[in-house]
Amino acid sequence: KPEENRGLRWALGGFLLWLAIMLILSLPAGAFFRNDQGAFLPKSPLTDSIMAILFFFFLFVGISYGLGAGTIKSERDIPRYMTKGIEGIVGFIVVALPAALFINLFNSSNITTVLAVKGAEFLQAMNLGGIPLAVMFVLVVCFINLFITSGSSKWLILAPIFVPMFSVVGFSPAFTQLAYRLGDTSTNIISPLSPYIPVILGLLTQFNPNKEEVGIGTYISLMIPYSVAYFVVLCILMIIWMLLGLPLGPGVAIYL
Repeated sequence: KPEENRGLRWALGGFLLWLAIMLILSLPAGAFFRNDQGAFLPKSPLTDSIMAILFFFFLFVGISYGLGAGTIKSERDIPRYMTKGIEGIVGFIVVALPAALFINLFNSSNITTVLAVKGAEFLQAMNLGGIPLAVMFVLVVCFINLFITSGSSKWLILAPIFVPMFSVVGFSPAFTQLAYRLGDTSTNIISPLSPYIPVILGLLTQFNPNKEEVGIGTYISLMIPYSVAYFVVLCILMIIWMLLGLPLGPGVAIYL
């Protein structure tokens, strides 16, 4: 419609106004968004203000569109439209609080570290080698990944155990991390501690055509087939690489 096209032109104007303000606050020497060294990284008012910057970006563009299209006729319409926009994430807000409390309590219990160490000890006790050892390691990481979603935290716990252990059977450290990454990838989407689950549950609630009750079990049941497929396909690829002795990358071999 003509008014919508006019709204888009006004939205472009709102974006250019926001961009001009950002450039004024960023480009000059000693600008507001620069740190004491005159840079933006690693830390500066610019990086600390990302949320506010994004908020004002959408505010400028949205209000400009509304004024141009005629959907905003007074200042009272702005909070009304903002309220309407928030309605879609109410389900997420409700789920986020108990989910955050559960994750915090679970991590504070240190059960995750105990599970990781016990899993490593179990694998060592099996005394395997070659392909069976690599596949079992992927399985152990898949299990641990259900409880420790941070890849760096898991690696800090498992690397001191498995890098020396794998070197004894001739596996390179690069291959150890490759196998670790396969397990870390396969079960990310079904971990009950994933920080993305509240967001996905909110979306499932909002866009649920049958208005059925949606919970974490619904989400995990939908994701399990994908998780299994990831595990099977990635393990097959790993086994093919091992059988053919293909390099993992430039100058990086599977075996020492």
